[in-house]
Amino acid sequence: MKTKKPIKNNRKTPISIIFIIGWMVYMVVRILFKSVSINRLNANIDLLGQNLALFNYIADVIILIAFIILIILFIYKKRDSWKYFIILMGILVIGNIIGLFYIDQLTNVIPIADPSLVSFVTIAAYIFSILLMIFYAILAYIVYTKRGYFKN
Repeated sequence: MKTKKPIKNNRKTPISIIFIIGWMVYMVVRILFKSVSINRLNANIDLLGQNLALFNYIADVIILIAFIILIILFIYKKRDSWKYFIILMGILVIGNIIGLFYIDQLTNVIPIADPSLVSFVTIAAYIFSILLMIFYAILAYIVYTKRGYFKN
């Protein structure tokens, strides 16, 4: 009786998946540098208070671990990794929505030379947050459309 050899997945990695892996590596490096910065932690304490700043720091560490795990899953083409990526993008969107509530406090903490620029900074922060959520949604959509790449 012959034993069947396992079928290897020799499909080429789509360029969009390569870019997403590169973006995840960038996010890992960014979160590492952000977590090490004491000035960033002090600014978060001023902006959010002691408890929320600690929660934000812990959330950053959890997101860092999630990105590292996802990079490994993407490289090894694990079957359900696209689902985990979409869940992480959803969590980042929810975190961004929660961060929108603190934009008004941001203008009180950051010194702005001209007080008339406060409304401009607030509007720019809202627009940037919306664009960031759209970016996360596009990444989730791209991974969803390439989900066949991950099946073993």
